[in-house]
Amino acid sequence: SHNLDDAARIAPRTLLVVDGRIYYDGPTQALLDGSAPEARVLGISGKA
Repeated sequence: SHNLDDAARIAPRTLLVVDGRIYYDGPTQALLDGSAPEARVLGISGKA
């Protein structure tokens, strides 16, 4: 899904593919709250 709120409700784990390669494989919440380093690179801060 491209909707992170929906993804968080459905899946506790997220696999993010960028240019055909696995960029992130881990807890969805870590992406949403910005604690995963990949979230910071993608500009996801976890702040509303």
